[in-house]
Amino acid sequence: MLRHTTEPQPFAGHTRDVTCIEYSPDGQLLATGTSDGHIHLWDSQNGKLFWLLTPALPVHSISFSPSGRHFAAICKHTRENKACVFVWDLMKDRNNEAVDRTETAYEGERVAGAESYGVRFSWDGKVIAVMTSRRVVLQDTSTGKVVKDVAEATEKRRFEALLAFSSDDRSVLYAYRDQAVAFGAPLEVRAFDLILKQDTSVHLSIPFARFNAPHVSSPDGTLLAGVASAEGIHIWSSTRGPLNGPLIGHDDETTCMCFSADAAWVIDGSDAKTICVWDTSTGKLALGPLRNRSQHEIRVLACSPLKERIACVDASNNVNIWDVKSGKIALSSLPIPALHRAQQGRVEAIHWLPDGRHFMSSGRDDNYICVWDAETGRMSNELLSQGGCYVALSPDGTLLAAGSSRRGGNVILLDPATGKQHGSPLMATYNWTRKLSFSASGSVLAVLFEKSSSLYLVHDVLGNRTIRSIQDTGIISDVAFSPDGQSFAYTTQNDGKIRICDVRMMAATAELTSGRSDLNHSLSFSPDGLHLLSASEQGHIGVWNLATRQVQGLSIPLVRTRQTSYSPDGKTFLRIWRNHELDAGVELFNVTNGSQVWKLEEQRLVTTFAFAPQGDRVAIGLENGSMKVYDIATGKMILPRGDGQSAMEEDKKEETSKREAAVDDVDDDSLMNMPAAFSNATRARLRASTDPQLSHARAQNTQRATTQDTNRPRLGLVARLTSRFLGPPTAPGSGKEHHRWPRAMRLVSVAKSKTFIAAAGDSTNPRGQRSQTRADDDVSISSTSSESQQQETTVPDRALEIQDRSSSVVSDHGCWDTIKFCTCWR
Repeated sequence: MLRHTTEPQPFAGHTRDVTCIEYSPDGQLLATGTSDGHIHLWDSQNGKLFWLLTPALPVHSISFSPSGRHFAAICKHTRENKACVFVWDLMKDRNNEAVDRTETAYEGERVAGAESYGVRFSWDGKVIAVMTSRRVVLQDTSTGKVVKDVAEATEKRRFEALLAFSSDDRSVLYAYRDQAVAFGAPLEVRAFDLILKQDTSVHLSIPFARFNAPHVSSPDGTLLAGVASAEGIHIWSSTRGPLNGPLIGHDDETTCMCFSADAAWVIDGSDAKTICVWDTSTGKLALGPLRNRSQHEIRVLACSPLKERIACVDASNNVNIWDVKSGKIALSSLPIPALHRAQQGRVEAIHWLPDGRHFMSSGRDDNYICVWDAETGRMSNELLSQGGCYVALSPDGTLLAAGSSRRGGNVILLDPATGKQHGSPLMATYNWTRKLSFSASGSVLAVLFEKSSSLYLVHDVLGNRTIRSIQDTGIISDVAFSPDGQSFAYTTQNDGKIRICDVRMMAATAELTSGRSDLNHSLSFSPDGLHLLSASEQGHIGVWNLATRQVQGLSIPLVRTRQTSYSPDGKTFLRIWRNHELDAGVELFNVTNGSQVWKLEEQRLVTTFAFAPQGDRVAIGLENGSMKVYDIATGKMILPRGDGQSAMEEDKKEETSKREAAVDDVDDDSLMNMPAAFSNATRARLRASTDPQLSHARAQNTQRATTQDTNRPRLGLVARLTSRFLGPPTAPGSGKEHHRWPRAMRLVSVAKSKTFIAAAGDSTNPRGQRSQTRADDDVSISSTSSESQQQETTVPDRALEIQDRSSSVVSDHGCWDTIKFCTCWR
């Protein structure tokens, strides 16, 4: 089925894995095939859906004819041993004529195994080369009939996905492996002469590298590229043999490749989430590696005909269009990064810049260090740090230290503005970096690795870089510099003692012992340097007077504590607490008496926090990668603002959808409209009102009157009767609020609830399933009997319908829940 449609979001609509991608000859369309039997034809300039082809079978390979008139795809039945080739005449459909599609079935296909399939048009567009698991044939473009057999697979021969016509259409290039050979059979490339009807001219053997190693040929079959060694790719000429290689540009394995239309470039993507562009004549890197923090492992690639853009699809089915001239993403299916899901994986470190407006974050599983605008919640910069890292910022904001989260990595110094590295690495990482900390002057860097009994101090980081260490008998838990930078404190897990050391001498000058059985694992100096704050994992908080070496224990609730730190004014301190994974947060205490100023609860673990230089805000990082900014004075959240572009938006939606109804949530519709509160249509309005994409789709695809009948009664029958006895409603908090039953009478007007789902229950209940089919007068979701109207259904409508069905919540006990709702039972 062929559908004309538009799509509000770039490249939005893939529901399963994208298996293939290709540009049209004029570069105006970008086609993607998916494993759920859909082929999307996108406008390559704006990412909007132009056509949707639905062969309804997993798509393995696609191809445009050189004229752009025809489009072919080969699909495989998952339960039947046959493959199907579909050919569409796109020009006929442009003239609004009936959809012209031919279908050719190839029986006897292998049911299991990693088989290869392919389709490729001849240069004159009259025939199509088809590769199945059993044979390579030519079929007529117009009729779909097989016109010539090229090769057949045997028990000893398995075809590989490599298929091309020579520029004169005389020969067909294909490849296979000899399964009779033991493990590691080479790839045999052959060219079948269509006139002589025999293999000729090419007898190229490519060494085995690994299973599923990608190989590709240039459009005219003159060049081949593929993985033929443990690292890098190789380029061969079909007539002269090896040309260049190995070409190494990634930190991980190559996963896919493609040639440019003129065969001047070969482009490869990798599991390292990067793309490299190679000059086929010289073997030199022409562009790249292209990387983006939101881009995952690359799965398929395509180059535009004029080589101005490169399209790729990653492992998460995100589509990115790279601009070759700028080396940046020009169009993407992903939104602009915001604080919501800011880092990939948990947030490990947060540091504010001296300007007080921006802060940096890093994660162990994220290849990028991000800089955020605390006023807007938007990312303002990103710095590459391959493999993830823990970061520390010097007090003056001129140096950024980054310690790798991988073994065998490095601790390096970067320019926070440009990301350029200062000199050679400071030191190698023996384990993933647990903490980095600068002294007040920024000349000394403390380095602490996970589960290490060694503490390293790098002196004169921009000069001679002398590394000195302290060896202890136990694993070192934390380290902190004094405000004057002359001393530092650290604590261990074996005895819980706190040792104060001189920075220059690297010798202990004091030893603090609390006498408790639990061990300290978090340290923080007061801004004046006179006190030291310590915390144990069990929640004991101590304030040490460094002059007398006495500790003041604070009487605060004992709870598992991760991190504590003084505020910039030294009057309060913040700690991360948790009971379990779904009961955690941060709380602010008065240093003098330990009284709680405020407490914030999160539904996930808080991993780190940092105070703004002015002390008026605090940024916290969460285990799911998101971040939030709170006001210190009030404990109120500043960011995200709930504008759909920052961190808290999804959480706010979840909380809103779960809470029960209140008087402010309902309108004054009639009691007779009560069933609408439990219908799909009401939930559709609710979903559309909170989801910008669905709201946009509904606005485009529904035509209904929006004017309100001003003459209809504002209250239902029961509500109008009770109002005669109760008089006008009173304001909340006035002391004259209605009692439970009168309030219940007002709550029965629930036809157009704003933000709640009433009588929530198990959506799998049969009664609930029946009630899901209930119609609503306000929203037209009915289907038409006309097949032509069904074909005009747009993708936004289909997506909205799926969203409505998946998000429906129906009562287990509709009548009983309604009674409880009306009587305000909890």
